[in-house]
Amino acid sequence: MADDAEKKKADLYQSLVGKLKDQEYDEALDAADTLLSVVGDAEEVLRTRILCLIHGGEFGDAITAIDEHPELGMGLERAYALYSLHQSDDALKAVAELERSHAAQHLEAQTRYRMGQYDEALKIYEALHAAGEDSSDFKANLLASFATSSHHAEGVKVFKSLG
Repeated sequence: MADDAEKKKADLYQSLVGKLKDQEYDEALDAADTLLSVVGDAEEVLRTRILCLIHGGEFGDAITAIDEHPELGMGLERAYALYSLHQSDDALKAVAELERSHAAQHLEAQTRYRMGQYDEALKIYEALHAAGEDSSDFKANLLASFATSSHHAEGVKVFKSLG
C-alpha cells in the first residue's frame, strides 16, 4: 500500500514537471491542485501553483494564494501581480517592503514609468545600468525612460553607448 501511494505521488510530480516543461500552465495548475490534494501544503507545490496562476494571467487568485501563505516569501510575485492588475499604488507599496534586488528595482521602475513618474523611473534604470544590467528588454526600458523624462538629451548619449 505504501509503495502504491509513493508511486502515485511520483507520477503526479512527474506529470506536473512535464506540464511545466511544455509551458502548459493551465494543465500544470490542475496537476498542482491534484498533487496538493495528495501531499498537503507542500511549499514547492504551492509556489509552483502560484506561478502557474501568474503565468495564466490569474493575478487576483495569485495574490489571494500568496496572502494565504506568507511563509512562501513570494512578495515580489505579489507585487508583480498587483502591477499586472494596474494597481500601481499597491504595487509600489508591495515593492517598498521587499529587499532591493534587481528584480524589485526593475518592477518599481516599470511601475513608476506606468504612473508617469518618468524621472523617478529613470533614476532606478540608471542605477541598474551602472550595476551591469544590460538585457535587451532592460535597454528598451532605459531608453524609453530617457525619452519621456526631463533628461531626454542625455538619452541620445546613452543610446549611442549601448550600440
